[in-house]
Amino acid sequence: MEENKVENINFDGKEYAVANLQPEHIALFNLLLRVTREIEDAAYNLQKLQGSQAHYAAVVRDKLEEDGIKPQETVDE
Repeated sequence: MEENKVENINFDGKEYAVANLQPEHIALFNLLLRVTREIEDAAYNLQKLQGSQAHYAAVVRDKLEEDGIKPQETVDE
């Protein structure tokens, strides 16, 4: 099985040869990549939840209207 080896890393618009990096640099790049992926996952999950929230808000709104439930009137003092 062939292993995919990364030869260069692009960071801040600059290319860095992996061969020139210390293990600490590689570990930091890996941490940065992992955090970036987690942020992307969180953004996706937020979008999913917001879609569900909008759906259920519409369901509640429709059900209240269908059942003739009226909001209470407020009294201005």
